[in-house]
Amino acid sequence: MADMIRCPYCEGEISSTAMKCKHCGEWLQHVDTRQLPPQFSETEIGIARNKSYVWPVVLVVFLYCLYFIPGLIANILFLNDAKRMATKAGQDLPGAGCLTTLLHAAVVFMIVMAVVSIAIFLTVGARYQ
Repeated sequence: MADMIRCPYCEGEISSTAMKCKHCGEWLQHVDTRQLPPQFSETEIGIARNKSYVWPVVLVVFLYCLYFIPGLIANILFLNDAKRMATKAGQDLPGAGCLTTLLHAAVVFMIVMAVVSIAIFLTVGARYQ
């Protein structure tokens, strides 16, 4: 039986002779997996898998309602942290998708407000010419 090693992409346990990871589907033919050190310790992976972003989503929504710019900054910071933790955990974390959706909604809101502002400016400007 072949030795078992960790996939360099998802940390899943695979055969040392595997050409493709059975967990994440990444091809391994160009990577010598025996020479790669583990990317994260078991403790870091365990902590990342237990992390949730539900309360940060609530905080971001509150900040968006209170002040837009602090909400946008908090959203970006929490989303970056969620992506980093998801990489460690090897899975999506609760609430991370909501942070992405909130950021997309904020960008759409800013675009709509810019278009409305330009339309108002052109309408008012035309009135005084």
